[in-house]
Amino acid sequence: STSRSLSSLPSSVERVGEAFVFPNEYPGQCYEFNWTLNRDGVTPLKKSAFRITKPLDLKIAGLEPHPKSPLAVKTTSSKKTLVEAGSDQLSFDDYDEVTQRTKDLLSLSDTLYCLEGHMP
Repeated sequence: STSRSLSSLPSSVERVGEAFVFPNEYPGQCYEFNWTLNRDGVTPLKKSAFRITKPLDLKIAGLEPHPKSPLAVKTTSSKKTLVEAGSDQLSFDDYDEVTQRTKDLLSLSDTLYCLEGHMP
């Protein structure tokens, strides 16, 4: 049988630094989700961002499901008041400024709860 003894290992083995656990993920700190937010210009600086896709995610985030689930949302009222960037009511510069300010505020939030798909 062929076995390799420690004495036959190269000296570079001794130069290896201390091992650590990677990635350092926990509820609210998910690298994949944080990179998704970052692509949209939001960086959760407080390391507390939760993607809510099912009822269990609510519990993990420390939230309780709403007793009336699913929630009914009226979307027709916003269509009448929504203005488009580049129109007379909203310049591109104003839109860019508000968008950046919103991204900054989201990045500085203590916790982000991002609902996706059907609200649990």
